[in-house]
This record gives sequence, structure tokens and C-alpha cells, in this order.
Amino acid sequence: MDDMPQAAENLRGSVYEMQIFLQGARAEIPSIPFVSADGIYGPETSEAVQAFQSASGLTPTGVTDQQTWDLARTLYYRMLRKNAPPGLPNVFSCMDWDIYPEQKCDQVFVVQMMLRNLGKRYQGFSDLEMSGCFDDPTQKALSLLCMEGVESYQVGKCVGKCQMNDLTRTYNGYVQCSEHRIWDEIQDELEGVFTKMETEKE
Repeated sequence: MDDMPQAAENLRGSVYEMQIFLQGARAEIPSIPFVSADGIYGPETSEAVQAFQSASGLTPTGVTDQQTWDLARTLYYRMLRKNAPPGLPNVFSCMDWDIYPEQKCDQVFVVQMMLRNLGKRYQGFSDLEMSGCFDDPTQKALSLLCMEGVESYQVGKCVGKCQMNDLTRTYNGYVQCSEHRIWDEIQDELEGVFTKMETEKE
């Protein structure tokens, strides 16, 4: 007798899961009517299962057999993978975030990529070479980005986690502003900051 409540709970969970599969399947098979995920295998769920079976070339019984379950589950997880963000390489696979002058590593390629893109807006480092080496030109380009919100960096020094995070935030902000076409509205103000900085360094 003690097993009956557990069995009922398991069945309700399985019905709920099937309803989630059916909701996801509607993105690819719009003919499936919407069904609420309530764990109850009522007429609405049976109708949705029947529509899914018809669209999948199965006998439309409205009953979830193993073949129907497997097809619905496969489609659901395929849709999840299709709509998920792309996988990104982990170039910071070690705990050491520091980048030292003349060091060659994947992290430097990422830094150079961000600097090159930022260089499309700012003068001084748009032609930065993607060498993977934290050489003098790369260090100088990074030092030019010492604006508000970016921790100061001096040529010949090590780059730490805080500076890397600041560079990443600056780069992400640039990309987002470019996407929404609002960068030009603040272009003059930002270029004034960089002009002032370069004048002071001279």
C-alpha cells in the first residue's frame, strides 16, 4: 500500500514531463494544440499526443506508448540544443589569470581580438597584429584604454584579473552599442577623453 502514493507521484511526473515535451514540439509542429503542464493526462493532453503522433507518422491513438515518448523526448532535446547559446572555448582553463609581457598564450589572442575591434573606433591600435604574444604593441594598445571604468595599465607590467574583466566589460559595451546604433551619439565625448589622455602622455 505504501508504494501506491509513490507510483502515483511518479506517473504524474512522467505526464508532466510529456506535457513539457509537447510544448517544445509545438515550435516545430504548430498543429499540436497547447497543453498545460499540470501532470494530469486529461482530454487536452490526449489530443496533443494524438496531434503529435499524426505529425510524426505514428498511429494517432492519443496514448503515450514507448515509441511516442522516445520521439517526443528526442525532438524536445534537439530543440533545446538548437536554441541554446553556442558553446564557447575556455581559453582561461587555468586558475592563473595573469598575462606577463612577452608571454604567448590563448588568452593573449582574446585580448588582441578585443583590442583590434575597439581599435575600429579609436585611433592607435586598429592594425594590431594577432600574434598571441603580449608584445609591446599589445601592451601599448591596452594602456590607451585606461579610461573611466578600466583599471590603469602601464606598458611592461602584468595584466591581472581585474584589468581583464574591465577590458571585457568595455568590449561588450562597445559591441552592444554598435548593435543598437547608439555608439555614434557618444562618439565625440569618448574621443575627447582619448585625445586628452594622449595629449597628457606626450
